[in-house]
Amino acid sequence: MLPNLSQVVNNFSQIVTLKKTTQTIVNYKPVNTVVESQIKATVQVANDETLKVNGLDTSKSYFTIHSTSSLKVNDIVVYKGKNLKVITIRDDSDYGFYKGIGEQIL
Repeated sequence: MLPNLSQVVNNFSQIVTLKKTTQTIVNYKPVNTVVESQIKATVQVANDETLKVNGLDTSKSYFTIHSTSSLKVNDIVVYKGKNLKVITIRDDSDYGFYKGIGEQIL
């Protein structure tokens, strides 16, 4: 049986805003709708090893995000006023959480 680490993630988490964008077609034109929700997550500066392994541009700011809520690529996590676009995701839901890397966007 795999260990459920969701409680560990929640013990260190704080409330952040998650923005999910969905696209629908209205009158043959794409319409984007942004839905905001509050989730619990831990956010920390991504370490050098994470940046190297993922081949990321070190001139930008990256953050590691752990959450028990589902994260998807292109979701936006708002943390301390910073918009972080999820660029990679690892589904560790078997262990009770998701891990992503967020790139700070302006």
